[in-house]
Amino acid sequence: SDDSFCENVGENYAKYKYFFRAMPFNSTTLGTQLLTYIVYLNTTNDNFNVTDVAFIHEDLDWVNNSVAALTDGLGLYGFNVVGAVSFPQDATDFSGYMTTLSGMNPQLVIPVISSTGGAYFSAEYGSTTPNFCVIGINVLAQLGTFPVQTGGGCAYETTIQAVFDTNKTSKTQAFWNAYITEYGSEPLYTGCGSYDAVYLYKEAILDAASLNGDALVTAMEGFNLT
Repeated sequence: SDDSFCENVGENYAKYKYFFRAMPFNSTTLGTQLLTYIVYLNTTNDNFNVTDVAFIHEDLDWVNNSVAALTDGLGLYGFNVVGAVSFPQDATDFSGYMTTLSGMNPQLVIPVISSTGGAYFSAEYGSTTPNFCVIGINVLAQLGTFPVQTGGGCAYETTIQAVFDTNKTSKTQAFWNAYITEYGSEPLYTGCGSYDAVYLYKEAILDAASLNGDALVTAMEGFNLT
């Protein structure tokens, strides 16, 4: 989801015009969506009342961009970012990371995690029950097997989900049910994005009546879909 992939198109259109993104959203947009939700909770729920926030995240470019966007936005809304903990993608022991986070005394910890580390983090959170809530991006939490993976440690965690069994659009629930019937598990964001990308490509071919790359680019640039 790194911003640079889309930015390349604007900076060197002739070279990168063939790049289109169906999913995931770019890092800045992901950060903005999460910020919007946290601000909403803080302004509409008297029991939330959060001021001090910390991050735990993988040390990856797309993650660093999301954390930077969130940090700037949180500051604008009066939140105090007390610190951040980064970890390598292959991390499995989160006891030290949890101790560090707890020492920062945050009320809210925002995970930005795309790897299996998300399960280890949530399991550690459940077993140590630190004094903060968790709202963020934890990709594995999109799966129905996550409660089992974490030994129930994810029970009070809130995460961004691409789609769920709700009528986000008129096609969402039909897609959700058909995916589970076919594969026996819930779709990750990559499943949703791949599905949309294939059908966008199909529509571009039909609109352009061609398989020529430039013709397909022109067709896709003319789409206005939600």
